[in-house]
Amino acid sequence: MALFRRFAYLTLLLLSLAGLILASCGPDEFEIVGAPCELNGHCGANLCLSGPAYPEGTCSVPCRSTAECPSHAICVARDGGVCLPSCSNSRDCRPGYACAPQHNLGRSGTDLVCINSGTAAFDVVGTACSRDQDCPGGKCLTGGRYPGGTCTFACDSERDCPNYAGCIDRDGGVCLPYCDSRLDCRPGYNCVNQRRRGHPGGVDVCIDN
Repeated sequence: MALFRRFAYLTLLLLSLAGLILASCGPDEFEIVGAPCELNGHCGANLCLSGPAYPEGTCSVPCRSTAECPSHAICVARDGGVCLPSCSNSRDCRPGYACAPQHNLGRSGTDLVCINSGTAAFDVVGTACSRDQDCPGGKCLTGGRYPGGTCTFACDSERDCPNYAGCIDRDGGVCLPYCDSRLDCRPGYNCVNQRRRGHPGGVDVCIDN
């Protein structure tokens, strides 16, 4: 009987240790921010963001400031305050995502994070400007081909641009709005075929010829 009790005790001890090991192997809420997901349970902080801004879902952490996010993420003022991966350019982001400006929660201004390139973060492309500060997260193109200035983002391919713009192989690679005719462009701009960057052939975009 004593031998049986000892065996039962050792069995319970081993089961407890196994549970602790499995628990320690669970998803870490900080390391998993930005990972794809389908359900909240797939994420360490039990938060899977979904919808047009988050193709294939993305794990996040609720936040009120960037101090509550992992070191590779920024707290942005959307979805009640969430941590999204920070970036320098779209090559830092998952496929389907682009590096775009979002308002930083807890302080004024914007920061670059990985989010779907079709969201409002990119709506600035093609708008008038006189300086880079007029284009949150982007830059202002000026000169003869850009009357009144035009906001853009640097790009290496069209995945770096919003879904209404193409990556053009000029000025180091810039996003410009697509067009079918001059009527699709701002006053002073024409619909002109330009060489695409990162792809063969050309595409019609708004620029002055």
